[in-house]
Amino acid sequence: MTSSYGNIFDTYSKYQLPNTVDEVFDWGELLWLRCGEYSHAISKTIRYFLTDVSVQGDIDFHTRRKYYDYFMKDMDIIERSFIIGRDLFMYGNVMLSHYDPFSRSLTCNKCKSTFPIKSMEYTFSQHSGFKGSCKVCRAERSFRREDKKQSVDKVDYIRWSPRDIHIEYNEITEDCEYYLRPSERTKQEIKAGSRVYMNNTPWEFIEAVLNDEIIRFDEDQMLHLAYNGVASLKNKLQGWGLPPFMACFDQIIHLNLLKRYNEAILMDYLIPFRFLSPPKGGPENDPLLDIDAGQFTSAVQEMIAQQKNDPTSIHTVPYPVTYQALGGEAKQLAPTDMIVNAINRLLDTMGVPMEFREKTLQSGGPLIGLKMFEREQASFFSQIGNFLDWVADKASTKLIWEKVDVKFKKVSLMEDDLTRQTKLDMLGANKVSNDTALSSFGVDYEYEVDKIIEEQTMFDEKMVERDRKAQKAGEIMAMMDEPLQDPNAQGGPPMEGGMGPGGPPGGGGAMGAG
Repeated sequence: MTSSYGNIFDTYSKYQLPNTVDEVFDWGELLWLRCGEYSHAISKTIRYFLTDVSVQGDIDFHTRRKYYDYFMKDMDIIERSFIIGRDLFMYGNVMLSHYDPFSRSLTCNKCKSTFPIKSMEYTFSQHSGFKGSCKVCRAERSFRREDKKQSVDKVDYIRWSPRDIHIEYNEITEDCEYYLRPSERTKQEIKAGSRVYMNNTPWEFIEAVLNDEIIRFDEDQMLHLAYNGVASLKNKLQGWGLPPFMACFDQIIHLNLLKRYNEAILMDYLIPFRFLSPPKGGPENDPLLDIDAGQFTSAVQEMIAQQKNDPTSIHTVPYPVTYQALGGEAKQLAPTDMIVNAINRLLDTMGVPMEFREKTLQSGGPLIGLKMFEREQASFFSQIGNFLDWVADKASTKLIWEKVDVKFKKVSLMEDDLTRQTKLDMLGANKVSNDTALSSFGVDYEYEVDKIIEEQTMFDEKMVERDRKAQKAGEIMAMMDEPLQDPNAQGGPPMEGGMGPGGPPGGGGAMGAG
């Protein structure tokens, strides 16, 4: 039943609703790029879930450490996950495809010499191919392109703009096929033979552009992360996700209207309109009856010009003057409180805690609001988990490593002192692991074990070094304490010109007498 005032849902925001997926993307970009309060709060929301990674599976310690170092150091997975999360909030969709690095070279058709394409000066056209100066022939030649896969121990992917992707969607089974439709600028650059694209773009993409074809992605090559819309919108979305801000579109319109009106108020009312005029007197001495208006205006304008040229000048005017200012009440008119309230309502609807807007995270007591927030954002956390699973699967295949599960560790911000102490008590009772108990305090148990072993090794080496020095010092002291042997003692070597064991030379001893 409709009242006499019309349909209550027939609001201004209804006529601003996007009609296509591209228009949804437009709104997402405008909201993220032009509403700093929104994008800043959402950025903190995303980073809240990007903690340390946990590698799980039937693997040993060394494999777990190998995967951990690969994700955290080689891939910088936390920063990459933030970019994925930002696109997910902005567009409601993330499109990724696996990419195998390769090296491209050009081979001279005459002398068969091969050169890396990046070291060559060349031109390219669809009909004549690659042409340039051969470094061996010293002449203009045509070249043959050669691509070779690089044995790089790194998983890489391409993050596509959702505007360049086309989805063929089955509304019954919800199966999707994904196609690439490059932008017009990309097509122009490729057809013009731009080096930026020719040097390292997969050739199947270049061929598709040159032949005005679209590219179909293999089923296992594309990863599509999305916020799924309600079932009744399947025929409109056609496989696309719907960003979270669409659930509070009325608040977005309200906020932008307030900002627009605030802008107009600042332009019209911030600086007052000032003017000078002759005062109005009584009926007998009214200066307006005797003053020439043209002369008065000219004199006042000349005085203003002199003041701007020399602010220290002193002016005289032959007429009495009054000063008035109109406007300047922007502070009273600006809807500041209404704007703040609109921003808070928008973020509340999206489930963003007040702490993320005010930078006042509490430190004591159970944070019930944050616990609720984590449950409200379960869909986002699940999508980020799908991204980690996809990367881990590609890494195990490319690097020929064991299959593992990689996840972000649960945040411990919501844990209070009582919860942490309970975990320590359970650790003492051998009910939980060291890692579970110590992670609440931001302690990496594996890292601490490595440090303990390292310190013990250093201690043992220092002790061995000390014992070696002490032993050497003892040997030196023993040598210094040993008495020197008397050369004239019995059994000692005879001294030159001295007395032998039998007595003095010549046998002049007691036994030789007589």
